Amino acid sequence: MIGLLQHLLSNSSKRLSNMPLKSDKNYHNPPTQLHSSLFSFGNGKLRFCLTVLIAIFIIETILMVVLSLLPPMPGIITAILNALLLVVILSLVFWPQLKKEITFQSARFAETQETLLKSEERYRALVESTEDSIYLVNRQYCYIFMNQNHLARLGYSAKEFFGRPYSEFHAEDETHQFEAAVDEVFAMGKSIQQEHQSDRDNVYFLRTLSPVRDKNGTVTAVMIISKQITERKKIEEELRKLSLTDELTGLYNRRGFMTLAAQQIKIANRLKRELLLVSTDLDDLKVINDTMGHKEGDQALIDAASILQDTFRSSDIIARIGGDEFVILQIGIPDDTLSASTDRLQETLGKHNLQSEKPYKLSLSLGSAVYNPADAKSLEQLLTEADVKMYEQKKSKNLQNKG
Repeated sequence: MIGLLQHLLSNSSKRLSNMPLKSDKNYHNPPTQLHSSLFSFGNGKLRFCLTVLIAIFIIETILMVVLSLLPPMPGIITAILNALLLVVILSLVFWPQLKKEITFQSARFAETQETLLKSEERYRALVESTEDSIYLVNRQYCYIFMNQNHLARLGYSAKEFFGRPYSEFHAEDETHQFEAAVDEVFAMGKSIQQEHQSDRDNVYFLRTLSPVRDKNGTVTAVMIISKQITERKKIEEELRKLSLTDELTGLYNRRGFMTLAAQQIKIANRLKRELLLVSTDLDDLKVINDTMGHKEGDQALIDAASILQDTFRSSDIIARIGGDEFVILQIGIPDDTLSASTDRLQETLGKHNLQSEKPYKLSLSLGSAVYNPADAKSLEQLLTEADVKMYEQKKSKNLQNKG
């Protein structure tokens, strides 16, 4: 593709001088045309030289006879007449040969020009037919070429872009990123790739920046081929979500929770702030599954997830880490966070059960553990501590129900 753009941008005369002439092999004149050239060598050339010498000798002889019949003339006039006569003779002898040579070279030039034109049209058609955006910038980051696809995407004309810097059409952060990449290509002389999200329309692109060199090998410009990868990024994001989220409830799964919680613990250590981990369990899920089927049990889990999302803050990390087990990591906790969260949870549960037409009521058991940077515990230790307290509450509920 680099060569393709260089064909479009190179000086036509330079390309003509470097381009092999097709007519050297395929020009359909008689085979003797090369011998008729002034620069050929062979029997024809020798005959031509002899003819010229004989013609000069004959004309000079005639001139001498004519001058002998005329009154004596100064030597300079005689020299001038000799010179003029020689020019006339050479012109008459050489003109047919020169005419053939000019005709031959004109035909070669016309054929080469036609070949070049067709080649350039093919290259331009390739550049304009691609779905990718293709543009070139010089050392000052100014546009020196832009294909129609890129112009159409930006909604500008070529006149509005040509010779103007990248910074006039893009945000400051985007410009700094682009200029750094261009500088790297000029410095290293090698192609690089980078993913880029356009501030203009939030579309993702994979940009390939490649050096464009002149005939001496000096990098004179950078060509950018920008391929849209928005769909690929969406697929990647979906795959990432699938690996970190619970398919049934839409909450984070165990893997997602452990990943995000580990990051928050690092931040808490740096900022020296506490975190609150809450472990909760949906009571009597087995009973719901056994009496009403697993479909209803799944719906109960979905409802429980929705209740937890309504209870806790959007900044908290909420996850389903097992069959009926949920966990919440609260960030920047005040002293009454657990009691306030417990009160909100009970209030939300109560509203849900009043509005629900199900033959059962949802109930959640809670346990908690505090992460203190001064007495750091591992994430697994926090989960175990919160689970112990949660099962103690569940046991206490069961004893009350039996009583």
